[in-house]
Amino acid sequence: MGKHCIPKYIVIFDGKTDKAFTWRVTEHGSTDAKNLEAFVRVYIKSLEIGGEHPRYAEIRHNFRGGATVAEWRAETIKEKVKGANRGH
Repeated sequence: MGKHCIPKYIVIFDGKTDKAFTWRVTEHGSTDAKNLEAFVRVYIKSLEIGGEHPRYAEIRHNFRGGATVAEWRAETIKEKVKGANRGH
């Protein structure tokens, strides 16, 4: 029979574990915030046709109660305005 491998990490959007994605280090790179942000941006681009954009994403160890390894949060409008006003 074929080899079955359980992924070590998963990506969860907005805390919804029923729609988790597999994180493969060989494909997506190390489990850090920079790589997670790149993963989320590709995911959001795939939703351009329609769909709700995530507000939060995290990489977790793939077992019940697995610890969070990296996090990403969408900027709120308030944060965007605050950032734009820094230059003035």
